[in-house]
Amino acid sequence: MEPTSEPEVRAAHLNELTAQTLLGILSVRQDVFVVEQHCVYRDIDARDAEADTVHLWIADADGRVVSTLRLLDDGETGRRIGRVATLDARSRCRSRRSC
Repeated sequence: MEPTSEPEVRAAHLNELTAQTLLGILSVRQDVFVVEQHCVYRDIDARDAEADTVHLWIADADGRVVSTLRLLDDGETGRRIGRVATLDARSRCRSRRSC
């Protein structure tokens, strides 16, 4: 069994994300919250675009986003983690269309 390396966690504000990365982040959130969990709420909200919101993600070897969360600034109460989503193996295969 080959040793696995630690995944690289990347971080950026909304205005620093590439279109491809933003699409990947939103796609993971959609797959997890809407498709898998059947959550009926607006996933994309104004908190995504707040200047202090930081988007974090992990991409696979092909550059596809497979896990994401956002770090929100709640002012005096501090920071809060939200919108945590990670694709399972089946979802990763569906997004690749070959496994």
